[in-house]
Amino acid sequence: MLAYNYTHVSMQRLLDDWSPATRTSVSALAAGAAAGGSMYSAVLPLDVVKSRIQADPSADTSVWRNLKTLHAEGGVPSLWRGFGPAVGRAVLSNAVSFLAIEWARKALGI
Repeated sequence: MLAYNYTHVSMQRLLDDWSPATRTSVSALAAGAAAGGSMYSAVLPLDVVKSRIQADPSADTSVWRNLKTLHAEGGVPSLWRGFGPAVGRAVLSNAVSFLAIEWARKALGI
């Protein structure tokens, strides 16, 4: 979660010249997209393991052993199976979420 917030704040500051008064919808969208994409990219291997465990209730529930099995079966790329759709969804949903937060802040005068 720290990396998620750090990415969002860093991107927002980079795009807004370090001034909250100059925040724009574009910078909110870009910062949200960067935060969502980077966070989901980092946790996708764990999500692949979770999906694997959910798909087969009789499967081993050890995260570590599942990571090792996935790596043995398909190498490093198998840990990021489904990367495109998953990260695409994360980028879009986080971009829109942060845009909504910025609009709400402006509407409330915060």
